[in-house]
Amino acid sequence: MMNVVVLAGGELKSEDPLFGLVPPGAPPSKAYLSLAGKPMLQWVLDALGDSNMISGVIVVGQPENADFKSAKPISYIEDQGGLIENALAGIRYSAEQKPGEKYTLLASGDIPLLTPEMVDWVVENGLQSRADLVYHVITDKVMEERFPGANRTFISLKGIRVCGGDLNLISHRLVEQNNYIWEELAARRKSPIRQAALLGPGILLGLMLRILSLEQGVELVSKRLGLVGKAVESPYAELGMDIDKPGQYELVKNEMSAGRR
Repeated sequence: MMNVVVLAGGELKSEDPLFGLVPPGAPPSKAYLSLAGKPMLQWVLDALGDSNMISGVIVVGQPENADFKSAKPISYIEDQGGLIENALAGIRYSAEQKPGEKYTLLASGDIPLLTPEMVDWVVENGLQSRADLVYHVITDKVMEERFPGANRTFISLKGIRVCGGDLNLISHRLVEQNNYIWEELAARRKSPIRQAALLGPGILLGLMLRILSLEQGVELVSKRLGLVGKAVESPYAELGMDIDKPGQYELVKNEMSAGRR
């Protein structure tokens, strides 16, 4: 069993398309988007809390007095000002709490269709890899079959198109890596080409010509970042069904209304 860090920071600005969907009186945060009578973050915490592989939950980006519940012990860390800063703070805290552990699970707080079975699958398979970073991807076929018209951002590789998943295994040693690289990758997360440009010309050229396979991409990125990485094709589209746009919110809400959660 291991800790999980849940990234739930960031304040919605008035110009954000999701801003108007926050219930009256709730803080301006995606965590409070209402789905089937519960805040979005609560759905994620419920799935994690019911997992057989999770021992503790660390929520980053919400205050200590946040009114969320968890079946497992829960801790809060204030928003550190950015995605990478939040992730690093959470993983460092987790490593301090469990010094004998090698890994922490890293989750986004906006994947409300997550289930305990998916969490168990990610952890059990990830631990077998012995990699520093076990990153999950979802193919366009899996995503479109499960969520037609989900409007995800896909990376085109040789023979495959994938989007990123939001539940991944992180080695504690990665908190010692060059923070600049991680910060820049996070800033460019909506543009695979700009991320590739940061990681090196071989990756950029391979993406542009679509001659780079998933395995080759992982090898090049691992070398550039000084880690052992593994990309895993997830059969669960839900791992990549995060809510960034009103259309995605409506899609997830309809799934829940139809009892498919």
